[in-house]
Amino acid sequence: MEHTTTIRTELEQFMAREDLSITQFCEMADVETETVHAILGKKMLFSVEQLDRVTYGMRLNPGHFYGHYIEEYLVQAAHDWRNIKPFLYRCEELNKLDCIQQISYLGLNNATYAPLLFEVAEDFFKHDKHAAAALLYKNIVKREGGPTFRKTGFVPVSLVYSWPGA
Repeated sequence: MEHTTTIRTELEQFMAREDLSITQFCEMADVETETVHAILGKKMLFSVEQLDRVTYGMRLNPGHFYGHYIEEYLVQAAHDWRNIKPFLYRCEELNKLDCIQQISYLGLNNATYAPLLFEVAEDFFKHDKHAAAALLYKNIVKREGGPTFRKTGFVPVSLVYSWPGA
């Protein structure tokens, strides 16, 4: 997925169009100035909660920048589970299954994330979030080489039990 604009350029354009200073935008979006400086300077990763506040401040739909966020921050930056896990949960809340798919591929490129993604899949399953759980399970199974997860020893609940619509 290629975007022609970035979160940074969209934020800059919005602030210019609305004639807002960083301080004014931060007050309107209820976000710290450091977050906006991080976006504008692309100096540090910011959380999905901070991204949602910026999106709200720009009067856009929740999740509007998630594709950008994956490309610009999660792919290009060092993968940090502290940012990835809440992002997965927020994607599920907004039914952004395409983003969960992208993150599962991204996370599975790092073998240490397979058990962490598995835990999230189990939690999704336990809370009847079956579509998101199925996506994660499917990608973990592909990565780990089969339904018994030969490398990790995990056996997903979804392969033992079935649910409607899966």
